[in-house]
Amino acid sequence: MPPAPGTPPPAPPRTPLLLLCGQLCTARLWRAQIEGLADLADIAVHCPAQDGDVESAAARILAQAPPRFALAAHAMGGFVALAIMRQAPARVTRLALLGTNAAPDAPEQRERRLRYRQMTLDGRLEELIAQRYELVLHPALASLADFREIVAQMARETGADAFLHQQDIVLGRPDSRPRLVEIGCPCLLVVGRQDRLATVEQHAEIAALVPRARLQVIEDCGHFSLLEHPAETTRLLRGWLLEGDAIDSPDFVK
Repeated sequence: MPPAPGTPPPAPPRTPLLLLCGQLCTARLWRAQIEGLADLADIAVHCPAQDGDVESAAARILAQAPPRFALAAHAMGGFVALAIMRQAPARVTRLALLGTNAAPDAPEQRERRLRYRQMTLDGRLEELIAQRYELVLHPALASLADFREIVAQMARETGADAFLHQQDIVLGRPDSRPRLVEIGCPCLLVVGRQDRLATVEQHAEIAALVPRARLQVIEDCGHFSLLEHPAETTRLLRGWLLEGDAIDSPDFVK
């Protein structure tokens, strides 16, 4: 039976959406996006911290995921997201990568990770947290107590044992670039202009290799665009969710 005149159309079905966290992060980093996307998506947050390698972390998430889903990932979560794309590409309807990288670590990055690993083993997590403020936040925010407290609280809630698992995931990951061309779904890339851990150039490299990728650079922003510019990041993800089913949308054609 057709709806009565004046009856509003039914709401579109909500998209299953997986959000993947980076190292020493919790769902708190995604708070603004969870709230801002709640009308469009059924959201589940995963913070990989139990497995010894990236492929196992991806397999664990896939075992819990719905048959098809949208996938958004930050930092280390992006490494796991790319492993998911290798293992089950047909299950991902759209992909968003924020502040991440498809290439292996440069020597200085690997050296820093190994140093962080040893600091954690030595019981120096608080010292490690203090060293990360200027690395992950835009210079204008790194000294602000509110932002520092969020970064510190997420790290403390993650804890030393989970962080060591995350380091295993990151340090043992493969070079994901050779298979980026196989990604067939729409892909949104978001990076802060001043991100020191995952640069604009690294995101541009991914955009050049993924067939249907769109790159968005957020100005005056460090590694945590989700926290530093929550409204802009949420706006970009809303647009990605709303247009992502149209794989041939002109917004995704280079």
